[in-house]
Amino acid sequence: MSVWHRGCKPRRSGTQNSDVTLILQGENSVIMKEGFKYSSDGNNNSFKALSDDCLELELNNAIDKITNYFGTKVKDPAGTYQYDKNGNIIYDPTKAMTFEYNHFNLPYSVEDIHKKTIEWVYTADGRKLKKLSFGSPEKKYLGNMEFVDGTLEAVYHSEGQVAIDGTSQEWRYAISDHLGNRRILMDDANVILSESHYYPFGLEMYGTWNSNSTFPDDSPENDYKYNGKELNGELGLRLYDYGARFYDPAIGRFPSVDRFAGKFTHQSSYAYAANNPIKFIDVNGDSIKIGNETYMPNQGYEGDDNFIKSAFMALDYLYNNGADLSGVICDLACSEETVEIKENTKENNPFIKNAGMQTYFDSNHESGGDPYIIWSDRGGLEFDTKTGWGQILFGDIGKRSPAEGLLHELAHAQSFLKNRSQHIIDSKTPVRNYTNREEYDVINQIENPASEALRGEEHIGRYRHSGRFYRTVSPTSTEKEKK
Repeated sequence: MSVWHRGCKPRRSGTQNSDVTLILQGENSVIMKEGFKYSSDGNNNSFKALSDDCLELELNNAIDKITNYFGTKVKDPAGTYQYDKNGNIIYDPTKAMTFEYNHFNLPYSVEDIHKKTIEWVYTADGRKLKKLSFGSPEKKYLGNMEFVDGTLEAVYHSEGQVAIDGTSQEWRYAISDHLGNRRILMDDANVILSESHYYPFGLEMYGTWNSNSTFPDDSPENDYKYNGKELNGELGLRLYDYGARFYDPAIGRFPSVDRFAGKFTHQSSYAYAANNPIKFIDVNGDSIKIGNETYMPNQGYEGDDNFIKSAFMALDYLYNNGADLSGVICDLACSEETVEIKENTKENNPFIKNAGMQTYFDSNHESGGDPYIIWSDRGGLEFDTKTGWGQILFGDIGKRSPAEGLLHELAHAQSFLKNRSQHIIDSKTPVRNYTNREEYDVINQIENPASEALRGEEHIGRYRHSGRFYRTVSPTSTEKEKK
């Protein structure tokens, strides 16, 4: 167990039964002091007492510090976790707060022991409209805009925010890591306004960067942090809003059940990011479906279905080798929609005799069913580089593995699920050499960058929607199978 505190010299406590390592943050160094003890309450091993001769680290102040920086009270929890019939936490003893939920299992009211409350108002389909917090101004949400007490305060964009104060505006830009965690917020003069660092499951680290920031750690300007989600810090709640559920970084768990828990029976329905927050962000929806299996990156498949094995191999190959630069795989794996990958057989593919229809995407929108992909796990593609089919005869050939073909079709699925109407329009908009706008975008924004990531200098780009299928030795190879 570790407790962060700043600037005190520790000593051992009096009555003890278990070891504690105290991590002390000084101005220029971090020191770990062992030998501390804490007393537990009965058999539940809860943190009950910690003492020291430094005034600032007396019991109550220490607990307040932990609450301020880590969002959880660890002293003498009043009771145990309590749940409703849907599996939502309705009483959190570490925060001494009670929760109430609506029919979407979204919290609409939180109350602390002093009867102070935070309340949320949602639309009929679950979109957040308003937040009312004791001691804080009313906050309203309208798309990417936020209003405080009826006045526009901020407009959020893909690279940060525009802060509005009366008639003045300040453009602010965020630097995020590979998981979307905001690390730096700066203004248009490159002045750092705030800096944040996190433990893997989202708990914030405390250091000199906090005191050096223009904005205090708990200021409204710092609401969007871990995974770029909004932090609800009022009344010491400190839960992130992930849309479908709230998330508690202090315990690395959601306080409510995944609405798609039945599709992830291999893990806890309260787990965050499949318990692998270094690689993944919140998996709050459905995934890529292959047969009776649900794909998640690097989850593995231990069954004996060769097609499912091939699909898992192809997707992991793309994911682990940095070929999915636009995050298509993770986006679909975390989507609330279902995309099914079907084997290229005569039962699944009515066009199986068409040599150009061995791998393709079908939005299935006219019948109202789930979109799906027909995929040949040995279907490589060779293509001319620029001018036409004639070059293939003379050996100037580009090649695409079946895995890259699968990524191409998944990109179509992503496009359709993000904006169905625009996908249909783009699929009907002619573009020379590419058949249509949709193919132009996928080939140039997804397929070619993937090929370059996999092959480096040996990469040959495809500049038209044409090619010829051939059988490869494996789903991840471009090598032709010998007859």
